Amino acid sequence: MRMSECLGEKEEGSVAQRRGVVMKPEDVHIGATVRVQERHRITERRGMVGRIADHYGKDGYTAVDVRFSDGHRRLFWPEDLEEISSPRPWWRLLLGRANAE
Repeated sequence: MRMSECLGEKEEGSVAQRRGVVMKPEDVHIGATVRVQERHRITERRGMVGRIADHYGKDGYTAVDVRFSDGHRRLFWPEDLEEISSPRPWWRLLLGRANAE
């Protein structure tokens, strides 16, 4: 039983919905930032963040080639990934709204 259930709190969607969008084969696009889901069968890969370098196949058998910051590339099924939004570049915060235009 989860702590939120013990406290009587209701969850607003699944963990994947709160963190990012679970990928579907038709949503795969090169350059997207993705995270390996926490339910991935290989524990060492859970939570890793990378960018989609390429994708292969079609008709429900799409494999996604993800490149990680250390240079390694791995193949995943789209269902093993969740798309996350890229954070706003930190340097834009220094410019301020008036200077950014």
